[in-house]
Amino acid sequence: MSLIAAIGLSATGCFTQVADPGLAEVSGIAESRVTPGVFWAHNDSGGAASIYSFDLKGVSHGTVPVSNATNVDWEDMAVGPNPSATGTSVYVGDIGDNNAVRSSVAVYRIDEAALTSAAATGGTVTADTLTFTYPDGPRDAESLFIDPVDRKIVIIEKTYTANPVGVYTAPLDLANGSTGVLTKIG
Repeated sequence: MSLIAAIGLSATGCFTQVADPGLAEVSGIAESRVTPGVFWAHNDSGGAASIYSFDLKGVSHGTVPVSNATNVDWEDMAVGPNPSATGTSVYVGDIGDNNAVRSSVAVYRIDEAALTSAAATGGTVTADTLTFTYPDGPRDAESLFIDPVDRKIVIIEKTYTANPVGVYTAPLDLANGSTGVLTKIG
């Protein structure tokens, strides 16, 4: 069984393999703002609700189970300001829906300093859960961004047709447990 799970860029500009037995199907990756040179990653649908960290050499810096979260179809992640603008959070988009049947999707928000500490000590983190519906019915999305200027979560759907994709936003500063309808902006 191969432990090769993801490809990263080494400090020399060459590609290196990231070996971690838990990373079977990497779907999202984001660079840490707390620890330069460290990356966060997660698996695609149905995997454990865990976040993995590794450096530019492919060395694992720990796996962190995330409580208050379920990996239905995690597709992407981003790092951006936290709601209080005093630090950063890792945002994980449980936004995949290949058959466009999910009544809602979730974005999990995790304090990055707590995640970094948990990765180093073998701990667990608790995620804030933000639940959303689309204004025009279920969508299958693959991309999640954080707009730090307008302080928004941005979700972009995918399509298998020639139709334009939808771009949706939600405020970054929502309270844990919030539910709402995403705003379609394009």
